[in-house]
Amino acid sequence: MTKKFNGDEQSYSVHDSEEHEAYHGLKKLAQKIREAQGKKSEPAPVPSEPTQTEIAPEAPQTPQSQSRNAFRSKIIQKLQPNAGSAVQSGADTVVADSSAATDAGGSVGSQKPQERAGDYHDKALGRSRNFLSLTKKLLTDNKPAAIDDNWIKRLWKWADEHGVHDLEWIVDRNTKEGGYWKGLPRDRTIMFNITELNLGDFNLTSLPEDLGKIKTLSKLSLANNKLHTLPPEIGELTNLRTLYLHGNLLSDLPSEITELGKLAKLTLHSNRFKKLPMELEYLTSLVTLDLSANHLERLSLGINKLTKLRHLNLRHNDLRRLPLGISHMVNLTVLDMSHNQLNNLTAEVGSLVQLSELNLSHNQLTELPAEIGNLMNLTRLRLEGNQLYTLPREIGFLFRLTKLDLSNHNLVDLPSEIGNLTNLAELNLANNQLTDLPEEIGNLNHLKRLNVEGNELTQLPSTICNITSLTYLNAGANKLATLPNQIGDLYNLVELNLRGDLRSNQRKWGNMITRLPSEIGKLSKLKVLNLWRNRIILLPTEIGNLTQLTHLSLSMNHLIEIPDTIGNLENLVDLTLQSNRLKTVPPEIGKLARLEHLDLWNNKIEKLPKEIGELENLRILNLESNMLKKLPLTITQLLNLTELNLRENNLQVLFASNNLIKEWLLKLKEKSYHILY
Repeated sequence: MTKKFNGDEQSYSVHDSEEHEAYHGLKKLAQKIREAQGKKSEPAPVPSEPTQTEIAPEAPQTPQSQSRNAFRSKIIQKLQPNAGSAVQSGADTVVADSSAATDAGGSVGSQKPQERAGDYHDKALGRSRNFLSLTKKLLTDNKPAAIDDNWIKRLWKWADEHGVHDLEWIVDRNTKEGGYWKGLPRDRTIMFNITELNLGDFNLTSLPEDLGKIKTLSKLSLANNKLHTLPPEIGELTNLRTLYLHGNLLSDLPSEITELGKLAKLTLHSNRFKKLPMELEYLTSLVTLDLSANHLERLSLGINKLTKLRHLNLRHNDLRRLPLGISHMVNLTVLDMSHNQLNNLTAEVGSLVQLSELNLSHNQLTELPAEIGNLMNLTRLRLEGNQLYTLPREIGFLFRLTKLDLSNHNLVDLPSEIGNLTNLAELNLANNQLTDLPEEIGNLNHLKRLNVEGNELTQLPSTICNITSLTYLNAGANKLATLPNQIGDLYNLVELNLRGDLRSNQRKWGNMITRLPSEIGKLSKLKVLNLWRNRIILLPTEIGNLTQLTHLSLSMNHLIEIPDTIGNLENLVDLTLQSNRLKTVPPEIGKLARLEHLDLWNNKIEKLPKEIGELENLRILNLESNMLKKLPLTITQLLNLTELNLRENNLQVLFASNNLIKEWLLKLKEKSYHILY
């Protein structure tokens, strides 16, 4: 191959060979880099083979010299745009050489043609060798390094020694997915890419250092083991967002846990912490923190640095006051401090204006601050099991409340502002000392469940019947003697509890209802009616309109008869009539085709109607302590009976004379049923 310089011809075959070798070396380099990086896109463009002019432009022309240097740089940039300093360094060397060639020669035009060609000959060869050397260096440097996977083998060995099995799907219908994966995978590829790991419930007492090598983890469960400490390497899992450590024996945390800057959820409940680990205050990305069921007596001021917290669970500890500086936790939406020893609720609680759920139940609070009314975003407020005597009027500002539990206090009255809580769906006032309810309670037109059991109410306000949304009303164990006639307006009622007193209550009073208004027959959706331990003598015939009833309790009243309309209750499953004054049972009892439990204990019944044999689904029949002398033969048709009590009757003559019934009873006993006679 020849080139011309100002008319002269010279052979540059050697130099061209070097130039072409460098060019093809760079071309191979591009391919190697693409393979190493695993690119799936189109190959990076490689410049066409340089022309003769590009290889050896005329030396005397300075612009051509500059163009040549630019072309060299362009090749490198196109072949590897992200190449490191080595590529850039090589390009700089070429450019520097080129510039030096021009500067060393002074004015190019002043040289003789033969001399300029010779100088260019040497420098072109130098540049070609530089490119070739650079190509070989990059090809060597870009070889992938060997991957160390010995830590995986060590983890597998540890798992085998500690009974940690391979990944296994555990069925759990309580989870949204229907189950979860548990165990340590025995697959190398999975180990390099796993993001969630469950090592809970393996009775582990320690953890391997190599756990910190699984850098891809974002969720780790070590719950329900027997861990006393965590390895410092836990801090190497810097991608963790969820960490479950509950149900262990931890009393402190390693300082390295502060490296988990992305951690958003941390569960530490059911451990042995007596004080708040100071490391927690550095986990400023935490959104959910569960420290329940420990032995915490106080919380350090550092907890107020967790300004992103939205869910804080501190229940079942020994705390006596709110966390210091809790007013800084302005993003809290859920705070649970139930089952502690709080005796004073400071005004600071009013700063938590984003709270939607507040649980302070089962503490020792005697009053609430007026600032409680600032929590206008509250939807659930649980205060049961404290020692409150009154409520602040400001409670009426909690317009968004849907659930309010004020049971088991010493409340003697309610502020009329309770009627402002028009979004309430559940109101629990059970086991207080209320003697009446404010008329404004009738304003709660979204209320579905109302519990006033265990108070000292002598009557229910008629306005309570305005709450037509009610599905559940419990007014048992009060001092009620009558019901408002408007009771029938509660047409959505499904359950009505008016029982006389509480079995576990030592108080001497209870409801003493002697009659039911006929309007009770309008409760067409009623399924459960409890009138246990009152003083009812007669039932209104309208009781037969309650065709949806499944459970009817009339035990321990003064009933002398059951109306025939009882036979209309075709959905009745459970009927208890024990300890009344009944002498007969109406034949219509046989129409209760779905009845499974019939309790007639301690009455004065002398005989049963033959229709008793039509109760084909009856399983439990209690006839103890009556005055029965004989049984209808149809009773032997009760093929599904599993419990029968005939004690304390006058059936000796029957057993001696009626072999059919005697044989039937013996067969029931042979089936190991509970038969008493």
